[in-house]
Amino acid sequence: MKTSLAVSALILAVVLVVGGLAGVSAQAPVEISFYYPVAVGGPITKIVDGYAADFTKENPSIRVKPIYTGTYQEITRPKRLVFTWNSPYAGSHGSLVTVDFKPKGRGTEIVLTHERLPSEEMVKAHTGGWTSILERLVATYADTRATA
Repeated sequence: MKTSLAVSALILAVVLVVGGLAGVSAQAPVEISFYYPVAVGGPITKIVDGYAADFTKENPSIRVKPIYTGTYQEITRPKRLVFTWNSPYAGSHGSLVTVDFKPKGRGTEIVLTHERLPSEEMVKAHTGGWTSILERLVATYADTRATA
């Protein structure tokens, strides 16, 4: 009885280990597509690719795949930047982002307009995303000024 119990426990342990390992090896890493708004090359591409590689190195079960897409439509330094934004979330027709920089007191007002989004749902989602990004930019700038 002790022998058959020990053998049953051993078989159960082997089944659990092999089953567990099979489940782990069958699980593919998660892939996240990171849409960088404009197709660029050179140093910025190396920086973004480096960030993605560093993230994946620290999180081996997650692979970040930068996707560079879109084109600059207008660059008027230091006043305006216009580019297309192409991603599954912005529609395949190429939405348009315009960023205007306006002097305001000792700072700069940033007016961001994102046009040609496919639905009201995507307008709300992109508004939330852009608002979050701009709020972080303001906070970073405020922190930088406070320590300068």
